[in-house]
Amino acid sequence: MQPYGAWRATADRVMILFNRDLLFVHNPKTAGTSMLHYLGEILPPPVHRAGVKEIGTNHPSLPQALDYACAVADRRPGDFVRIIATVRNPFDREISMYRYFHDVLCRSPTVSRDLNDAAIEGAVGMAGRLDFSDYLAWVWRQFGTCDIWRSRCFYRTAQGRAPDNLRVIRTEHIEADLAAALAGIAGLKNASFPRLNVSDRTAGEPGFTDHTRSLVAQSYRWMVEDGIYPMESNRAAAHSSQSARREANATARRPSPRWSAPKS
Repeated sequence: MQPYGAWRATADRVMILFNRDLLFVHNPKTAGTSMLHYLGEILPPPVHRAGVKEIGTNHPSLPQALDYACAVADRRPGDFVRIIATVRNPFDREISMYRYFHDVLCRSPTVSRDLNDAAIEGAVGMAGRLDFSDYLAWVWRQFGTCDIWRSRCFYRTAQGRAPDNLRVIRTEHIEADLAAALAGIAGLKNASFPRLNVSDRTAGEPGFTDHTRSLVAQSYRWMVEDGIYPMESNRAAAHSSQSARREANATARRPSPRWSAPKS
């Protein structure tokens, strides 16, 4: 298992990966590093990779990724058998994002080049100076959401629709969702799914206040609207995450907050 923070963001980091049949778009802090490694191992060649240097932005949106991949692979968006993007319980994601900003990125001497985004770099700097609750409150005031990457852009075309060939992989069910998404992709090789850039779960975790739980729930309401997570599990996660964090800290383990996946 690759320790948390060992994979430092650089301008050479891969943010999308594709061949003629599949395009993967990396939404930050949703197991993207593991997905990139795994797909690079199993997809038949040629497999193309791109990041800031090629596309000009860290974590390109689906429209940006499609423009680049279609040009390189000589494909149209509908020609890909599958487009894959990952999603994560937003309470877990916001903790992971904060810790990555606070512990890794804000200490990087190349963060400006790595991100190529002044607004996100500002959030990184604030994570280095504020505790978790104050950071979330600042992000809400500054961006109008805690979802500073505007994550819906990783799942929507420029026309605002989800492509028919898109599959959203829930990190809580990554093996099962990924196996279903890869059905129909020819020439796949066998490989074990890795766990890379994993957070150190023995460290104390920041917790949510009622206010910050509400901010996160509002920020990711689109996940409920898109049917990725049901409304009742949104309420359950917001209600129970604080006690779950206390229990995790006491036992030096961190179970995921309970956002139940929708039934297939």
